[in-house]
Amino acid sequence: MNEVIPLQTQFTANDPDSGKPLVVVGVDFSSAFGPKLVVLRTEDGYTWPDLIEQVKRPAPTSRA
Repeated sequence: MNEVIPLQTQFTANDPDSGKPLVVVGVDFSSAFGPKLVVLRTEDGYTWPDLIEQVKRPAPTSRA
């Protein structure tokens, strides 16, 4: 079994601690403590991957 599964549909969410936006790109099953989300963080012109346990989805916006 692959330890990292990429998402077919990536989505934007917010970091639950800082509230900063990030992109969820996959799920990592290699941790003994349970699956983690693979996210891409972008700040100050740099982008890097990170593993976190949860994200906060932004509130849906109404479209007029």
